[in-house]
Amino acid sequence: MIESYTAGHTPLERTLAAAAVLVDLLRLADGDQAAVLGFDSEAYLFRELTSDRDALHVTLSRLPTGRQSRLDLGIEYATVELSGSRHRAGNAPVMVVLTDGPAEPVGPAVAEQRAVEAKRLGITIFTIGMKFGLRDDPRTNLDREALQRMASTPDHYYETNDSRALADIYRCVAAALPCPSTVFWGHRP
Repeated sequence: MIESYTAGHTPLERTLAAAAVLVDLLRLADGDQAAVLGFDSEAYLFRELTSDRDALHVTLSRLPTGRQSRLDLGIEYATVELSGSRHRAGNAPVMVVLTDGPAEPVGPAVAEQRAVEAKRLGITIFTIGMKFGLRDDPRTNLDREALQRMASTPDHYYETNDSRALADIYRCVAAALPCPSTVFWGHRP
C-alpha cells in the first residue's frame, strides 16, 4: 500500500481516507464504538474501542504499514477487543478486516480458524481484499477464498483494485451494520 501506482496519493493514503468515511458514518454520538488495529508481522491495537471520532481520525492519519499480513493476529486481537471490558453492552460486535496481500508468513488456515472463533462469540465479520500492483506479482495475490470464508456471510466479502472505490465499500458496510432494536425502532421498547 505504500508504493505509488497512480499519480497523486499512494494507495495507503487513499485507503486511510476511505476508512475515515466509515468512521464518519458511525453513530458515535449515539453510543457506537470503533477501534483501530493494524497487523503486519505482529498485530497492534492503535486505538482501543472509543466513541471519540476525532481520536479515531487522528489514529487513522498516523497508521503505519508493514510488509507482512498476519491476518490471524489481526483477527485475534480484534476479537479480544470486541469481547473485552471496553465493549459496550448492547452494541453489536463487528469486525472489518482489510488486507492487500496473502496471509503471511502464517497461511490463511490459521486466520480462518480465528474467524470461526470470533463468529462463535457473535462477532460479525466483513472482509475486504485490496488488489494493487501488477496482476502477476505474488506479493499482491489475495487469499480470496479464505477471505470469503472468514466473512460472516458471502455478501460480507468485498474486493477491489481501486483504493478510491473503497469508500463505496465502506458505505455498503456501514449500511449493513447490525443495528440494536432500540435504535431501529426509535428507542421504543
